[in-house]
Amino acid sequence: MKNICFIANFEKTAFFESIAQKLLEQKNYNIYWLVVNKKQSEKLKLKFGDENVCLINKKVNCNYFNKELINKIKLNEILFQDRSLNEGSKDDLNYLELATSKIYEFLNINNIKYIYGELTWAHELITLKICDLNKNLNCKFFSPSTIRFPLDHFLFFTNSEQSNFFKRSIKFEEKISKSTENYLSLVQNIRPKNLYYSYEFIFKKIKKIFYEDYFDKHDPTRISRIRRGLKLFNKFINLFLFNFISKKNLNYLKKKKYIIYFLQKQPEASIDVKGAYYENQFVNFRNLWRLVPSDFKILIKEHPNSIGDNNLIFYRNFTKFNNSILIADMDNFESIVTDAFATFSVASTASMQSAMLNVPSFTLSNCFFNEMKFSHRISLEEIKNFKNIYELMDLFYKVNEMKNNYEQSNFVKNSFNGKIIGDGKFENNNLVKVMNAFIETTIQSDETNSK
Repeated sequence: MKNICFIANFEKTAFFESIAQKLLEQKNYNIYWLVVNKKQSEKLKLKFGDENVCLINKKVNCNYFNKELINKIKLNEILFQDRSLNEGSKDDLNYLELATSKIYEFLNINNIKYIYGELTWAHELITLKICDLNKNLNCKFFSPSTIRFPLDHFLFFTNSEQSNFFKRSIKFEEKISKSTENYLSLVQNIRPKNLYYSYEFIFKKIKKIFYEDYFDKHDPTRISRIRRGLKLFNKFINLFLFNFISKKNLNYLKKKKYIIYFLQKQPEASIDVKGAYYENQFVNFRNLWRLVPSDFKILIKEHPNSIGDNNLIFYRNFTKFNNSILIADMDNFESIVTDAFATFSVASTASMQSAMLNVPSFTLSNCFFNEMKFSHRISLEEIKNFKNIYELMDLFYKVNEMKNNYEQSNFVKNSFNGKIIGDGKFENNNLVKVMNAFIETTIQSDETNSK
């Protein structure tokens, strides 16, 4: 029997639960859970048994305080990355210490060999670190995540940057479409701006805050009702004021030289976890601005799902620099990008899409798609050492010649067919595909260990 553990994570839990049920039907797997929410814990215990569910909320207790392990993990870094915990709270730091001890204890006692989860919250990052730092556990952490283009293919990432992934012994050779339509429509529908002008939607949001609270008071991912209420109020204020911020359209850009800096939604794992140490988007922008010649414009492109998250001062900090422009949110992404000299972001999907349009695309964080043509990782330290943007581009084109096209990239060849987000992910034939992918990771890993 193989012991597999899933980490519950909001709406992702239902999908993991469906995969877990499929695995149980194979008669060869024991299923365990790490959970931070008591309500969710009680629900999972009914299906998987009391001993198979480990609750690690802020009331966590452990039989052994694992000081040696705690000292190996940069808990301060993880505390800072988490969007709910407070980096100035000793209680929150103490919770991470206890959670670290409890998670190790649970994995060790139950001889768990495979863990599947997101890489968003502190307890998920701690679990990854425990697997990486304790070879005696012989436990592997896999984070399933879409490759974006196309939406129905995914990888199992093995590090918090999501730059390393599970390598399949049998490569995926079928040609796949790199169409952007499905993913972009999904992103734009997650939290569309117009939805916040619907009275019905507003009522539902308020009702959810005060009457339908998912959280329990000891849930470490909990955000208080007051904070959520203030966030919703500020959202509407910022949405209204965003209309009055000076923005330029495509006509203004004709015959102008420019680069684009893609802002990212924040807080979000894509920048706070994958882009660790680059989470200050203003500092990133300021250093790029220093590189740009005086006859260049530098465009700031807001993430479509972040409109309303930031106030006027946030945008003013960017646009106060010479030749810096906030671009209007355009439906046609290609119209802005194809004439750009280059694009930059921390770890944005927009950078991947720019590379697909054959536009030089730089990320500050190490991303899985940096291996493909027209995508390149560059650190702020490297930016500082270039004399100008033309010198940077000379290096870019030299490196670019040695890279693979999208279709030949390792991340495409090692991807699995199946939807883990979006419509259709709960359809039976899709669940079977995804389950088989999970099984493949266990079989291949077992074979590797036995050699």
